[in-house]
Amino acid sequence: MFASTTQLGDWLAIVSGLAYSSWYIFGKILGQEREPAVTTFVVMVFGALLLLPIMIALEGIHPPTSIYGWELVAIVGLVPTAIAYVLYLTGLRLIDSTKASVFAIVEPLTAAVLGFLLLQETLSYDSILGFILIISSIVLLATSG
Repeated sequence: MFASTTQLGDWLAIVSGLAYSSWYIFGKILGQEREPAVTTFVVMVFGALLLLPIMIALEGIHPPTSIYGWELVAIVGLVPTAIAYVLYLTGLRLIDSTKASVFAIVEPLTAAVLGFLLLQETLSYDSILGFILIISSIVLLATSG
């Protein structure tokens, strides 16, 4: 179906970007009449059910075999996922989704800088070019409106 794994990765990145950008719209709509925690729970359950057959088909089911493994799953599920989305939806009640998307543009920049500072990762020329593009887009969005 795909000429190479790179092409598959490109398509998956496009679909991921479309799904992520739709979160601004649907998060705003779904979060208007519900508490952010309820909306996050519903969306996470829907996403898990949608991805479950794909996971089973590609990888099978391999649950953690220790308490420590389950603790890690719970921490990753709660802190960077559930809590982050609850805070995000709470913020969407206070600001426009367009402004929220501008703030989200900074996310890859923040991740790269934290990786550089905390994990001693190297910054390539591509990364620096990406930083410049991200900052330029924020400046353009801020000055156009």
